[in-house]
Amino acid sequence: MKRFLLVFSLVASVLSAVAQGTINAKNSGTLSPLLAVDGKKLSVATGRFEVLSGDTVLNTSKNTLAVDGVFTGGVLTVPGIGAGGNATITVNAWDTGAGATFALAQAAGFGFGSSTFQVIGLGGDLSPPPALDNFKGIRLAGKTVVSGGMFN
Repeated sequence: MKRFLLVFSLVASVLSAVAQGTINAKNSGTLSPLLAVDGKKLSVATGRFEVLSGDTVLNTSKNTLAVDGVFTGGVLTVPGIGAGGNATITVNAWDTGAGATFALAQAAGFGFGSSTFQVIGLGGDLSPPPALDNFKGIRLAGKTVVSGGMFN
C-alpha cells in the first residue's frame, strides 16, 4: 500500500508540474514602457512592478525594474492553466515614493497604475513561454512624486 501511494503521489506531482503554463514576463521599453505621472519612463531607483494571474502574484522574488521603464520578471508559471491555454494577466506598477507596495500606493491615491490583458497560448511542455505582446504599457496616475517623498 505504501508503495502504491508513493507511486501515485509521484505521478500526480509530475502531472501537475507539466500542466502549468508559463509566460515570459518582460516589456519593451519603447513599445510598452512603464511611465511615471510626468510621462517620463519610470525610474529604476523608485519603480516597482508585479505580475498577477487572478489574485496570485507570480513574480514573488523580483520586482525592481531592469532599466528605466522596463521590467524583466523572467519566465513565470501561471498556476491552474496548462500549456497552450489562455490567461488573463495583470501588471501593476508603482513609484515607491507613493508607497512601498502597490496597495500602499493605491491607498495614497497617486503613483500607481495597472493593466489587464490576455495572453493567448501559454508556454510549457515543449512550447516556449510567450512574450506579453498584448501589454501596451502603463502610465502612473495622480501626482508627480519628487525627492524626499514629496509630490506636486
